[in-house]
Amino acid sequence: MSGLSVDTEALDGLAVRMARTRDEVAYAARLVDDCAAGAWGPAAAAAVVRALADFDDHWRYGLKRIVANLDACHGALHDAAAAYEQVERAIAGAAGDQGGGR
Repeated sequence: MSGLSVDTEALDGLAVRMARTRDEVAYAARLVDDCAAGAWGPAAAAAVVRALADFDDHWRYGLKRIVANLDACHGALHDAAAAYEQVERAIAGAAGDQGGGR
């Protein structure tokens, strides 16, 4: 067999870390929403809302893309780890079947 090796545990670990990052980014978005909702005094809130409005559309677009990409990567890494594990089991089963008949 070639020198190709896949660490399925590492792939799953990366998928978990990416999901955690996605959750933290979504949490940051909720914090910005709280600021825009006027969690401070009226004058300060108005200034913050104006400042946030200047970049919010672009930031939200980028945030949505990051979250979508993290979701897609999470799913792909999980699926890849499962597929590699299945292939390894199939190879081990086939090797066992060949050696068991002798």
